[in-house]
Amino acid sequence: SSPHRLVIVNLTWPTTRLFGGGLAVLFEFANGLAARGHEVHFLHVPSLHERVRAVSEISWFEFHEDVQHHFVDSYDDPKLPVADVCLWAASDSHLGRPAAVIQGYGLMPPKFERPAFRGPGPKLCVATWLREVGIAWGVPPEQMLHQPIGIDHDLFQPRRPLTDRPIDVAMLCSTHPVKGTDDGLAALSELRRRRPELRVELFGLVRPEVEPPGWARYNHGLDRSDLVEQIYDRTKVFLQPSWREGFGLTAVEAMACGAALVTTDNGGSRDYAIHDETALVVMPRRPTEMADSVEALLSDESRRCRLALAGERYVRRFTWDRAIDALESHLLAYLADPDRFEAPPADAPAVPAGTW
Repeated sequence: SSPHRLVIVNLTWPTTRLFGGGLAVLFEFANGLAARGHEVHFLHVPSLHERVRAVSEISWFEFHEDVQHHFVDSYDDPKLPVADVCLWAASDSHLGRPAAVIQGYGLMPPKFERPAFRGPGPKLCVATWLREVGIAWGVPPEQMLHQPIGIDHDLFQPRRPLTDRPIDVAMLCSTHPVKGTDDGLAALSELRRRRPELRVELFGLVRPEVEPPGWARYNHGLDRSDLVEQIYDRTKVFLQPSWREGFGLTAVEAMACGAALVTTDNGGSRDYAIHDETALVVMPRRPTEMADSVEALLSDESRRCRLALAGERYVRRFTWDRAIDALESHLLAYLADPDRFEAPPADAPAVPAGTW
């Protein structure tokens, strides 16, 4: 395909010095498109807490040399490029034809999320359930496109035998309510009551505001390699207690490293968690059922290993090559027939029903 000028505007996930899953996805999109010869400009917006002024400050990610970076305070800067397509989660853009990247739902109030779903242009959804949200919001189905994402399988792969894993359960901790951290801790507390020798490892980007229980070790600020070596590759069962997940990168990373997954039915998990085939799935906000499912796997090594192996094989499909194939295809189809992707949405409820 002929190269195009593409702008990726980092609006929903402000650039920070700390790793962020949504931010990493946008960075990978930029790299993949640049590697295929497109002219890619990445516009970095400051977060509420810090201002990143140079690529060198984003030490956790390695950019393709052809990605052009702009560290801006205003998108009205006349020096900014006008592109064929501008990827951002907003209703319109003077920087190019808009295409929204949808990585979640229910993380912010509807007045912020609704324009991303109902604005003009294609909506690139990182999980299939997000398409359903947009369609419920009245968006023409042909504008709601599944945009798979990937993981680095050179990094995220099993190195330790499934039968030689010293960590019983691992879990991501987050301060955002929809991540269900309190539910997960309640499940682990119940499990610890049943199994006093239970070994639990928790991890997150920063130190938690509330000290974790004394029977669990908390790891903060691990880089990706340390996360694999210290957590994923040593874990028997990974618990994802979220009420909602846009996709659920940490769960997929853990599966790729051989951890058996116990997850809620949180939306994103539907793309990789098939109950009793690749994972055990429970409804959100049910800590006792989470504890029961984790215990079921810890009590039955053959079942745990079967699910872990099937899960590891299943998530091999999530590659960045496949993701960029889809992204490039979506954007080129948009440029070939823009009117098809810019028809206005139908009337729809303020909040879609049946979507958590």
